Amino acid sequence: MLDYDTTMTIGQSRYQDVLNLLGRSGTGATFTQTGGMNAALEVMLDGGHTLLITDAEDSLSWDRAEHQGWGVGLYPPDQANTDGVLGVRQHRRRLAPRSRAAGGPGAAPVDRAAQSRIAGPPGQIRTHGGSGSGTRGTPGRLARVAEDLETWLRAACAGYAFDLRGVFRRTGEHGWPLTAGDEDDLETQLTQGGHLLPLPKEPAALANVLEVSIVDYLLARLGEIDDAVGRRGTERGYPDVEIAGSAFGDGYHAVDVKIAQRRVGKKGLSKNTQSRITLYTGNTYFRYPKLHWPGTFRPFADYASHLDVLGVYTLTDTAERVDGLELIVQPPWRIASRQRSSTTREYIGAVQNIDDLRDGHGEFDTAAAFYSFWRKYPFKVGVVVQQQLDKLLAGDQAPVGVLQPPPDELTL
Repeated sequence: MLDYDTTMTIGQSRYQDVLNLLGRSGTGATFTQTGGMNAALEVMLDGGHTLLITDAEDSLSWDRAEHQGWGVGLYPPDQANTDGVLGVRQHRRRLAPRSRAAGGPGAAPVDRAAQSRIAGPPGQIRTHGGSGSGTRGTPGRLARVAEDLETWLRAACAGYAFDLRGVFRRTGEHGWPLTAGDEDDLETQLTQGGHLLPLPKEPAALANVLEVSIVDYLLARLGEIDDAVGRRGTERGYPDVEIAGSAFGDGYHAVDVKIAQRRVGKKGLSKNTQSRITLYTGNTYFRYPKLHWPGTFRPFADYASHLDVLGVYTLTDTAERVDGLELIVQPPWRIASRQRSSTTREYIGAVQNIDDLRDGHGEFDTAAAFYSFWRKYPFKVGVVVQQQLDKLLAGDQAPVGVLQPPPDELTL
């Protein structure tokens, strides 16, 4: 059974996209519960009024895949009881509570007070009243964490410069000592002296060079922030960087780095990537998010947010191979497609249009729709994955926070 703080953090992460949307519109919201672990999004308005945002016909579902439409109730200041739990008076009509257990597996259904609703269609939020501060309590602080981290990542990536110029060869053809006036002069002399060989042209090898460089940079930038901790993942695991610390909330955040070439056709540069970016491996940690898979720091579901740093570049014949590198930061579900990124591996693919990647225009309107589609997808489970899954289900899991390298045969 999860403790209260962990339960609330996970619940908030499942509606982080809505909280971000409300925050950008000037209506700060927090993830809360109104008693009996009946979830809601709470907005404090000017003058002390409160908005409660829930499902259209019940409290907010803890499982985003079960979310059905939106209901919004407006309540005056005198409807908060002495325990700090919102006491709700009927304004329009009484709704019979369903038997869904609000607190997850093993939780008993709780009859809650009726709420007034202004129902909207699924995927649409309708609010009434002024802007709220959204600053009360820990849930409000955590609600702003993912957006703050996303903003910080974008700013940090804007300062990244790809400065790898080739592979260094120890022997060269020139006299000693070698004296250079500046970095450009040094690069010229090393190239002319035969010290610099081109970076690999093969996409996977070049992507690995880029990913290591970007992760190094992000970890260095994180090291400049008080109360922020960054940890590097494994080459074949998830995520590439785990971020924790009070600077971005007390939860854990997964940041994965993805690299893609711009497609070049007969008419020049295309608007698409050469191939689909892989967002997740579908048949392991994504399909079974509560298990601690080798190659991961913790179960997928334990992360308060998931963010991708996409590096899109044009391949050249120069020694550095990379031109026009652009870094894009997006939550994976916002750029997801309904297609796999490989015909031979169980990978979830992104959209290929680069403008859509920049703008976060994937093929899903909500995170719930993304998770519902891909968690139901009939991924193949090979022998190696099945053997590892059997071990995990039998309780053979590393302690949370311990990164156990995956077996050579297991690709995450």
